[in-house]
Amino acid sequence: MVTAANPDRSADYGEARARVLEAGRRRVLAEIDRTLSLFNRNAGFVFELASAGRQTPEFYEILKRSNLKGREANEMGRLLKALTQGGPRKTLSPVFALLREANRLPKEEFGKSLAALLERARSRPRLNGAVVGAFRDKSPNSMEEFREIYVSVFARADEAWKTESEEWKRNGAKGNFPGLSDPELEQVRTAFLNPAPYREGELPLDTRGLPRDLEDALNRANGELAKLEVGHLGAPGLANVVADDARPRNSPVFLRGQIQNPGPVVPRRFLEFLAGPEPKPYEFGSGRLELADSIVNPSNPLTARVIVNRVWLHHFGEGFVSTPDDLGVMSEAPSHPELLDHLAARFMAEGWSLKKLHRSILLSRTWRQSSEPRAELAKLDPFNRLLGRQNIRRLDFEALRDTILFVGGKLDTTMGGHPVNIESEPYSRRRSVYGFIDRNEMAEFMRHFDVANPALPTGRRHETIVPQQALFRMNSLLVIEQARNLMEREEIAGAPDDDERLNRLYEVLYQRRPVEKERELAMEFIRGMSAGTEEPADGMAEPLAEEEPAEPVIKSKAELAGMAKPERQAYFQEQRRRERIAMAAKLKEDRRGTGAIKEA
Repeated sequence: MVTAANPDRSADYGEARARVLEAGRRRVLAEIDRTLSLFNRNAGFVFELASAGRQTPEFYEILKRSNLKGREANEMGRLLKALTQGGPRKTLSPVFALLREANRLPKEEFGKSLAALLERARSRPRLNGAVVGAFRDKSPNSMEEFREIYVSVFARADEAWKTESEEWKRNGAKGNFPGLSDPELEQVRTAFLNPAPYREGELPLDTRGLPRDLEDALNRANGELAKLEVGHLGAPGLANVVADDARPRNSPVFLRGQIQNPGPVVPRRFLEFLAGPEPKPYEFGSGRLELADSIVNPSNPLTARVIVNRVWLHHFGEGFVSTPDDLGVMSEAPSHPELLDHLAARFMAEGWSLKKLHRSILLSRTWRQSSEPRAELAKLDPFNRLLGRQNIRRLDFEALRDTILFVGGKLDTTMGGHPVNIESEPYSRRRSVYGFIDRNEMAEFMRHFDVANPALPTGRRHETIVPQQALFRMNSLLVIEQARNLMEREEIAGAPDDDERLNRLYEVLYQRRPVEKERELAMEFIRGMSAGTEEPADGMAEPLAEEEPAEPVIKSKAELAGMAKPERQAYFQEQRRRERIAMAAKLKEDRRGTGAIKEA
């Protein structure tokens, strides 16, 4: 079923799609006209190249005399061969039928046989009139003379196209050229590549056999339509569906897994390992529905356990079986086999409800226990496989990005809708689960954060620690923007003093108040920043006192050794103060640079 995601925007989507489709159609038809003109101007060379064979000395000699590139010559030769070969079930073009029959004439007495062929052609109305008319009052005696007359028809069609299309543009017409006024000559002009399928309706998706430039134009046009369908708020919601095979058939067993070595044909049925010896063959359609029933049958010992194991892995970082893609004889035994059986049986009894399964786990004492390590448990279970405490978990990329937006007070929690761009500015505020991911070109920063490859099945994500992850948090404009938004939140900006503002910051970031040591460090940092960034009323930074050197004075080890302890402590405090001032100045400059980048 297809439904509109936002009915209020459906009309806008329809208009936008019509514009994009028409613009793509114009580009495709313009490319077809260019290709046709190139072929019609060089038809003689293309015919010679097709008969010479590819990658031969004669082929390259003809190519030098033409205006064609090697790729264009190969593409046109291939298409021309397909158009002139014909077959018992293939109807040849009225333009190329005469050429194929001439190619089949015996070399002995060629002129006499060709004359008889041309005489018969004049009485065959199915052949193109412009081609047949070109041989009126002419008697070619060789294949070369025949081709010379034949290709002159294509050159005449190209000249007529140039003249009429220019006149059509001068008259102020819009859109693409509709065709020549002479239908016979228009049939010649478009014999090599028929533009009719591209003039109306949807653009074809199948580009097999087309010249590369036309294939690129079609892919670009269809790609823009697909992008509109994904991103426009009024686009209909789409879903992939499975259609059953109208004529299902049984398949052979491929011996040793090799498709070139088929074995006996076997009926469609469930696995003997799970269903017992001689399982009943599937009888209804392809058997897809019966296969689904067999997979979720309560007697199947694997399905429910695999699902429960993956959900447990999601919440604890490690499943009952550590290999979620392999719960077989090659995997290790479950860490809690009785609990796995209990949850699997309960999962099926509660209607295969994932929501109830999550609730059962999240309300358990096991999940809610502290992650604080205990020495006595570490000796008995160093890897915490028995879950004597909660595992410390790191946020995956989606949760990390959502958290950054949340602390900035900008997270959009709207449910449903179209995919959004989360890779570049302006950064979407929607949850990361709605981010668009290109299967072929996944964003580099997603790889740095171990986002699963969408082209491969992934039971569990890898967990790596690389410098790029820290650099993203330091330099990403998204992080910088949300840090500012955090300070502008009403509850933080409205705090009466720095001490209360610190309390509220910790409550937003960590859901707790700062401990005394954290409070001391934070207040010392705030005092240092305030001392280094205070500005007078005119907005100019207050200069250092004249007696203080602009650059820190570096003492040698010998000088430091000769100083008294209080003097040495005062020296180090002064060094730290100057470093804080320098850091504040650099931070201020970085903020200006960030603003300039965003404006650009």
